Amino acid sequence: MSLVEELKQQHKIILDKLDQVRSIGSSTAESLKILEEVKSTLFSHIKKEDELLYPALNQAAATDPSLKAYLEMYAMDMQEVSTEVLDFYGKHTGPAAKPGHPDFIYDFERVLYNLQRRIKNEENSLYVKFSKL
Repeated sequence: MSLVEELKQQHKIILDKLDQVRSIGSSTAESLKILEEVKSTLFSHIKKEDELLYPALNQAAATDPSLKAYLEMYAMDMQEVSTEVLDFYGKHTGPAAKPGHPDFIYDFERVLYNLQRRIKNEENSLYVKFSKL
């Protein structure tokens, strides 16, 4: 399996599990367990991108100014999405979690939307650029 196929497979797992959380709701132990699984898969996914995807893209960007600008934009977006995800996890999981917290649905939907947007952009643009290297 290619790196891009593997990353896309992880995307599917992440989104499927988030759909499960949406179906279950926030006030169950099961939803919190699934959120921890998503966190683990997400961190593993980011690590794989950092170790295998971005080094190749950054090397190519050294001689391609448009790719360099594109990657800089992607890095800024990733920082925003990462901050939002970490804030969500800090507020709604672990010892600080308050099951059924009234902000959960709003925060969850915002994180889900931004992850879906990021994943779509990666698959339709970033991974295409990587595959052309």
